[in-house]
Amino acid sequence: MRYFKILCVVLFASLLIACHQISSGTVVDKYIDEPHTTFIPVMTGKSSVLVPTRTKRRYILVISGYVGNEHVEETFEVTAEEYKHYEIGNTFIQDAVLENKEGDE
Repeated sequence: MRYFKILCVVLFASLLIACHQISSGTVVDKYIDEPHTTFIPVMTGKSSVLVPTRTKRRYILVISGYVGNEHVEETFEVTAEEYKHYEIGNTFIQDAVLENKEGDE
């Protein structure tokens, strides 16, 4: 029962973190979070073992916008194609379909 409560708290916290206040705004920064190794503790009986886990490359855009009268900056994880498309100063719209510059082939 104790683990169920911890799981519920972690799940609820992740849902709160995943919610964005803004869905569009101006790109003020962009960066790539390179892959790295992290260690996750895993319980094996009474002892714990650190298990290495490799993260994936993440493409991050920092978006600036307004919620009411409040200025907000949020980070959005995007695909490599979207990362290449957006430059600092461009307008970002979440879930917008990027246009093919070469035209439909």
